[in-house]
Amino acid sequence: MRYAEVLLNYAEACLQTGDAASAKTAINQIQQRAGSKTISASVDMIVLKREKSYELWLESSRWFDIMRWKDADAIARIQKTGYDVPHLFDKVHRAPKSTDEKVTWKNGTEANSRFYTVSSHAAKDAGFDVGFKIGKHEYFPYP
Repeated sequence: MRYAEVLLNYAEACLQTGDAASAKTAINQIQQRAGSKTISASVDMIVLKREKSYELWLESSRWFDIMRWKDADAIARIQKTGYDVPHLFDKVHRAPKSTDEKVTWKNGTEANSRFYTVSSHAAKDAGFDVGFKIGKHEYFPYP
């Protein structure tokens, strides 16, 4: 755990209890330490969530935040996790087929690219129930 995470948790607690001034002080300490050109004039949960995503990027705390903030349902609706799975192909070994969905060339066009991605719905088409389920996927599968 880092001191910045302690300050972010403190700022979140302050916002939840209505003490926006203390939350702003904590967020600004983090921004100043990081040398950010953005020093927040006011702080709300949107600013806090953005700052937390910048500060704790790739530190494995995002899942717990999303669950605590109850943002998982919105993310699941937007991303439709598991419905559209991209597959990478090399046109030397497999040319795009007419049945391929969402063919996207790495460098924009076929002439400039060797690699491309194709969308697949294999899990859904096979009958698997894919996507985030509220009331189920918030929990780890502990026995």
